Amino acid sequence: VWFVAEGGNYIGWLSPKITLAPQPLHTARTNVFTGYSVQQEGNTLQATVDYTYDGSAGLPVLVEVGVLQGGLPLSGFTCVPFTVMTAGSGKASVSLTYTGRKKVSSDQIEIGLYDMLGNKIASKTINMNITWSP
Repeated sequence: VWFVAEGGNYIGWLSPKITLAPQPLHTARTNVFTGYSVQQEGNTLQATVDYTYDGSAGLPVLVEVGVLQGGLPLSGFTCVPFTVMTAGSGKASVSLTYTGRKKVSSDQIEIGLYDMLGNKIASKTINMNITWSP
């Protein structure tokens, strides 16, 4: 673009330079459990989980384990969650203890990734029949 002064003299020009922002390397959200190991003895369950978290729901986030019967959560369990402090891949160890007063049965374990408000970010359900005693 040229600028013209009164009298027809050219006094300068402007050349717009268009700069595009760099594109992200990948835009897909990656919040997954890539592997797990679960051991149960007595009224305690120990899970070791491989995870990948992209940071899209903020930090920190929690890895927790829950117990299901027929797809519904069972009460009477206390979970000691693992806190994820950085985005990326890692390994989490989580323990769960049955604190109920009567014998119950479960048919699934759910490993979940939660934000600090309790919203579920990702989960993995594992078929595993367990009878829990106080």
